[in-house]
Amino acid sequence: MAYLAMGLVLVLASLADAGTYYVATTGNDTTGNGSIGTPWRTIQKAANTVVAGDAVIVRGGTYAQYITIAANGTAGNRITFQPYPGETAIIDGSGTTAPTSNTFLVKVEGDYITIKNFEVVNAAWMSIICWNTATQCIIDGNTVHHGYHAGIVFYQNTNNTAQNNHVYDMYDFNSGGGNGDCIDTSGNLTTSNHQFLNNVVHDCSDDGLDGWSSAGNTYIGNISYHNGYVPFTSTPAGNGNGYKLGGNGGGSHTLIDNVAWGNRVRGFEDNGGPNNKLYNNTAINNGTVNYHFVASGAILTNNISYGPLGSAAGALTTNSWQLGISNPSFIQITDPTLSTFARLSAGSPAINVGANVGGSSHICVGACDLGAFEYGEDSDPPAPPTGITIVRR
Repeated sequence: MAYLAMGLVLVLASLADAGTYYVATTGNDTTGNGSIGTPWRTIQKAANTVVAGDAVIVRGGTYAQYITIAANGTAGNRITFQPYPGETAIIDGSGTTAPTSNTFLVKVEGDYITIKNFEVVNAAWMSIICWNTATQCIIDGNTVHHGYHAGIVFYQNTNNTAQNNHVYDMYDFNSGGGNGDCIDTSGNLTTSNHQFLNNVVHDCSDDGLDGWSSAGNTYIGNISYHNGYVPFTSTPAGNGNGYKLGGNGGGSHTLIDNVAWGNRVRGFEDNGGPNNKLYNNTAINNGTVNYHFVASGAILTNNISYGPLGSAAGALTTNSWQLGISNPSFIQITDPTLSTFARLSAGSPAINVGANVGGSSHICVGACDLGAFEYGEDSDPPAPPTGITIVRR
């Protein structure tokens, strides 16, 4: 308990070096001054006040608010929004009137903004968006669910990061689920250079991670499953890809250590996007095919396909299907919330048969294995946060 208290003091002390403002459900935007003793009531009041280097600490509770963050941080002085340590702050789009246009529950317009560890729920359209020219956004550790379009969106911008998020149950009623992506990036055809790291995305009506009309992104350590259905049903809905890596000028993405499991149509889909590079990914029992790469310039090395392979053209090196490995022998492939999911079992034919890939972030334990997880590595795969109640529609 003493260590927990000390950690809390250190977190708050580090935030106090810059301007630190507090928001609470018991606060008041008129009479409060943003201190911990007299906090503001709305996150929007804090967003209207902050400058580079400031932090906004949100006390536990539910905030029925649509929020726009227009302030700019800098490379050395980011602006951070996060809950009070040990408390759960929920940004809830229900119970309040949504804007008549651009109904983004959390809209980031400024640069160098961090949104961390919130639960974001019931958006009337998109849940969290870094909008237009917003750059260097970090969307980190949030649980985003029950939205009516896409969960996390980077639109017409560059150099943003989504990491450690759990996104599920996105459904677009206007198109029968056709735009209900868990994570979406679009609108910059030259280079987007976004980072998607260690996210868990599932049960979204369209795609898990959609890189349509976006180029040059990096995807590392994500798990994408059961997308392309009306959420938490077996009713078909949108495109149903785990990872969509092209279309309307998109492509040239790099994917390392990702898993696609049980998506309705395809696990990894180039969608016409050229020059995609896939190293040490795992695709398991996706509905139609695990991999679909027919555009020019694809490079696939050390990947695993278990189930229907599909089309994998390009520069291919030591992938499971090339080595005649039809069954990689996983510990288990039924429960993606467990740390054993998609892990190789002892004696797997996929152990120690891969190639060393220069420039890949995949860490080999001895000789390289195939797939997203090295046999014997200590780190667990990303998994959804515990204590979250999944509400079915």
